[in-house]
Amino acid sequence: MRITGGEYRGRVIKSAQDDSIRPTTDKVRQSIFNMIVSRHDIQDYVVLDLFCGTGSLGLEAISRGASYAYFIDISKSSLRILKENISTLQVQDKTKVMNHNALRMDKIALEKKIDIVFMDPPFSKGFEEDALKHMTGLKYLTPDTLIIVETDRADFKIPDYFVRHIYKDYGRSKIHFLHIKDI
Repeated sequence: MRITGGEYRGRVIKSAQDDSIRPTTDKVRQSIFNMIVSRHDIQDYVVLDLFCGTGSLGLEAISRGASYAYFIDISKSSLRILKENISTLQVQDKTKVMNHNALRMDKIALEKKIDIVFMDPPFSKGFEEDALKHMTGLKYLTPDTLIIVETDRADFKIPDYFVRHIYKDYGRSKIHFLHIKDI
């Protein structure tokens, strides 16, 4: 797996040796970032990578100019690989890694406002809707926060307090670009 753009373009980052982690493919990740940067200048953005696995989405954002990334996953083995990737790219000062349940974001206090949330939960578990429900009312998210959810082929019910702006199908993966409704 490689970083597809920005300062660390072409740098190899590690993934699990088995199928315990399903990272976003290089092709899908590049497409996601092409869509983001066509609409947003992500320089100095703060990103949150939920169900981060080995951190490919958050690390890609840092490579492309994001100033800071929070990484959250419940798997200690995933976080070990992520920490190696952070060390390889030497971006320790731009990251915070947390071993926490991404379905309980209401229990985490982050110090910075979040510009982009990447959510790539395990496929076919139904975590997307639950994770989104726990994100409403969080002080570090605003109606301007872009939430990007990767799902499997089965669509999921988007909670009423979110609006979907973009939807792309990449064979095995679907990408949803969401915002919290401005109330």
